Amino acid sequence: MSYRRLPLIVTVASISLSLAAGVTPRPAAAQAQLSEAERKATARTLFAQGVKEQDTGQHAAALSLFQKAQNLFDAPTHLLHIAQCQSALGKLVEAAETYETLKRVPLAPGAPEVFEAAKAKADTELPLLRARIPTLRVDLTPKPAGLLDLQLVVNGVLIPAELVGIARPVNPGPTKLVAKATGYKDAELEVNLREKEQRSVGLALVPGQSSLPAAVVVAAPVRGPQDSPRDPHYVPDKPAPKEPGARITLSYSPNIPLNGNNDLSFDAVAHNIGGEFIFGQGVFRYHLFAGFSTVAGFKGVRFDPVTFGAAIPVSKREGLRIEIEPTFQFLNLNVIGGNGGAIAAVSAGGDIRVNAAIGKLFLSLAPVGVDIRWAAAGSGPGFAGAGIGAGVDFRPRLLIGIEL
Repeated sequence: MSYRRLPLIVTVASISLSLAAGVTPRPAAAQAQLSEAERKATARTLFAQGVKEQDTGQHAAALSLFQKAQNLFDAPTHLLHIAQCQSALGKLVEAAETYETLKRVPLAPGAPEVFEAAKAKADTELPLLRARIPTLRVDLTPKPAGLLDLQLVVNGVLIPAELVGIARPVNPGPTKLVAKATGYKDAELEVNLREKEQRSVGLALVPGQSSLPAAVVVAAPVRGPQDSPRDPHYVPDKPAPKEPGARITLSYSPNIPLNGNNDLSFDAVAHNIGGEFIFGQGVFRYHLFAGFSTVAGFKGVRFDPVTFGAAIPVSKREGLRIEIEPTFQFLNLNVIGGNGGAIAAVSAGGDIRVNAAIGKLFLSLAPVGVDIRWAAAGSGPGFAGAGIGAGVDFRPRLLIGIEL
């Protein structure tokens, strides 16, 4: 027989004996409440049972026991284990809020060390948990402003229309989306979110008759400022920082010849230093470089006006973003002169960059790069003419700058 059924059996047996003796049980409201000592002792027993269930991987049963213990006696240790069980069950959003509640619990002087340890553990575990929470952004077609009686239901919960197009934290796992509006057929979509995933999906509403009944989920009534309950300890999350749209950097890149004895090869290392301007949010980037160039006593300018990149995110967290960006240079112009001569060259190439943004600081290193000089013309002492071919240079690159 399971121990979870004992309280119910004991209660039923007690009532049966009372009735058999001709005694009518008193209503629950008239019965005496548990004393402080009884509540603490019962909470301690529930907590111990919950720890055993948690240690054996029975997180659902453990969560129920910890919540019952917390209802009897408010303790930081209960909240810590509730958050851990919620996390293990995939309820990451709920677990994060439980950790936040635990962090805000004030401790009186002389509080037990286990209470202080629970709060310290929450400080350690919460950032790791937040990094696991996926986000979901839902966009609608037509735009919400043009829809009448719009309803967006996510896993049976009615989402305010203001959150359409906003990335919001959700629990990982299967997620069902239903969008409804007057004059349009219902649009449905099911997605399966993984931990850490940042997903954007779109729902297209087609004019027609709604095929589903009216939404059964009703939004909570809007409270006025005079009756809205307020948590004095509530601290709203900071809004997600807006992704920069421009980067201004100082760039250095040497051109190291890979094929000598070529009409288009300089047969010496060329140094290029100047400013590189990078524009674009998200994946697509446009690069513009202009700077000083020198090689074997010749000095001049280099201009790369047609360079595009594709930034692939690798890691994104508060204050740090790392990405891999292949770039392609379609038209590079190099004009240098000296020693009684001048040369103009046209090249193309590409590189693979590792970008790191730390706050406003932007760093980029391209350990792999190539510059292929396919046309050149010039004259000077001992040389004159033009050529078309392939002067191949190895061209790494280093950039340091800021994001705007």
